[in-house]
Amino acid sequence: MLVGKSDKDILAYMIMHGNVLDLMESIAEQGFFQGEPLLVIPKEKASGHYIVVEGNRRLSAVKLLLDPNLAVKRTETVIAISKNSKHTPTSIPVVVYPKRDDIIDYLGYRHITGIKEWNSLEKAKYLKGLFEKSKAKSQEKKYQELAKIIGTRTDYVKKLLCALAVYDKVEEKNFFGIRGLEDGGISFSLITTALGYKNIRTYMGLRQDDTINIDKIKMDNLAQITKWMFDKSDGQSVVEESRQIRQLAYIVANEESKRFLIKSKDIEAAFLLSSGVEEMIKAAVKRAHDSLKMAHNYTRTSTLLDVNTVDSLNDIKNLSDTILKVAKNDD
Repeated sequence: MLVGKSDKDILAYMIMHGNVLDLMESIAEQGFFQGEPLLVIPKEKASGHYIVVEGNRRLSAVKLLLDPNLAVKRTETVIAISKNSKHTPTSIPVVVYPKRDDIIDYLGYRHITGIKEWNSLEKAKYLKGLFEKSKAKSQEKKYQELAKIIGTRTDYVKKLLCALAVYDKVEEKNFFGIRGLEDGGISFSLITTALGYKNIRTYMGLRQDDTINIDKIKMDNLAQITKWMFDKSDGQSVVEESRQIRQLAYIVANEESKRFLIKSKDIEAAFLLSSGVEEMIKAAVKRAHDSLKMAHNYTRTSTLLDVNTVDSLNDIKNLSDTILKVAKNDD
């Protein structure tokens, strides 16, 4: 797609689609990491010229730091990063391979076998170490410094550090006695996701600006959240997948649905209840109706029902009649 395009066209593409601005900020703050050389091959029929096979994003970032006027997209941002840069590399390490296939073999090892990408917990621990070493005068300045170092946004840094602080609290309390969490049974990414919801943060006693220091966290509520999300003593946790964290955020903001979830461990029903009893009844009846309609559509091909299914159908009929009477105010 970019073959034959000019430098400016390629750099414009990198800026808009290659996340080069974050990489620029990282290099500008920390310098070019010498352990990550560009991998190149000689260009045929052009002595002294090379084709970059691996490292085009890094090369683009350095080019823009050296000459921000090359940017035809996000020009003001590129100029600002270049102007405030602590490091502007004029030379970068390069490893020359004889042919492209040699690099492909190396990359296969590097990305599949040789190097394991850090997970979010490892990233958070690394950021905490940087935070503690930072000499910036204010916490906000520290967050900005960290964001530049790893090439990301300040809010992401804050979220990771807060999630790590929460994780450390859970670990300090021996995972609230929940078995199986000591050996990596707790998903750090789920904690990070949960803290993205204001209702859950409020339920846990976290203020909007809490990150490293969360001493005022409500330990009982943290214990409850931890059990809902990670306790599989009954075979599965109450929160089985990340999409249900959104439901949990509604539930913890509603006293009735929260009590119901503690008692029943049924997150779907508790979520319906969080909208109010009437809305819960409507939604539950609709769900039952849709299920029965599907069953009805298939009775033409299979009319042999076991005793348990027949009993369930009779029970459904009795429940339906009772609900209908109440709805009609029939004594």
